[in-house]
Amino acid sequence: MEITALKNNLMGANCYLIEHLDRVIVVDPGINNVHVIAERLNHRMQHLDYVILTHEHIDHIQGVKPLCEMFDVEVIATATCFESLKNPKLNLSAAYSGEDPISYVPRRVVSVESLGAKLQWDDVQIKFYPTPGHCAGAMCFVVGDFLFSGDTLLERIKTYTTAPDSSIEQLAVSLTMIRNEFGVEMMVYPGHESCFRFGDVIPFIDSQIRLLRRKILLSGNKKA
Repeated sequence: MEITALKNNLMGANCYLIEHLDRVIVVDPGINNVHVIAERLNHRMQHLDYVILTHEHIDHIQGVKPLCEMFDVEVIATATCFESLKNPKLNLSAAYSGEDPISYVPRRVVSVESLGAKLQWDDVQIKFYPTPGHCAGAMCFVVGDFLFSGDTLLERIKTYTTAPDSSIEQLAVSLTMIRNEFGVEMMVYPGHESCFRFGDVIPFIDSQIRLLRRKILLSGNKKA
C-alpha cells in the first residue's frame, strides 16, 4: 500500500491518495486542481474507487465537486458530514472571502453508518470512527495499519473547537476513544502537517483531554 500526500490550497490541509495495487482512494480533496489526481491515475492506469471525507470544512472539500463530476465516484463520510456539506456556514465556505460558498452534495453518497462503520476494500479492511468535536461530522478511519485522523488529532497541535458546531464535550469523548483504541506503533496521517507515530503523541492527547475536562467542569460551574 502506498500513501501520497498532496497539499490543499487553503490552509495547507492534506489530501491523501491511498493506492493499493491498481485501485485508489482519495481522502479530503480540498485541492482545487483535481487534474493532478486525474493525471496520476491515468499515468498509473489506476481506478478511483472512493472519496473519503474526514469532515466537512472547506479546506478538505473544495475539490469534491470537480472530482465527482470527473469520475462519478462514491463519497464516504458520516451522515452529519453530508448534511453539513449543504450549509456554507457549517462547512466554513461562507467565512472565506474570495471563495464561492459551497453547498454541494455528491450524487453518490455512502454514510459510514449505512456501512456499519466498516468497509472491505479488496483484501483490506477499512474501519470508520465518528469523532465529533472539531465539528459535528468529523471522523477518523483506519486502513490497514494507518490511521487517518482529519483535524481531530494533529501532532502536538490543539484540536480547534471554534467552528459553529464544535463541542468540547464531544471532543473530550472522541479523544478519549482514540487514546484507548489504537496501538502505539500505528502511523497517523492527519489533516495538516506530516504523519507521525501514535505513541509519540499519547502524552499530548492526555494533556488535551485533561484541559478539555477542566473547561467542561468550569463551564458547568458557571451555569449552576
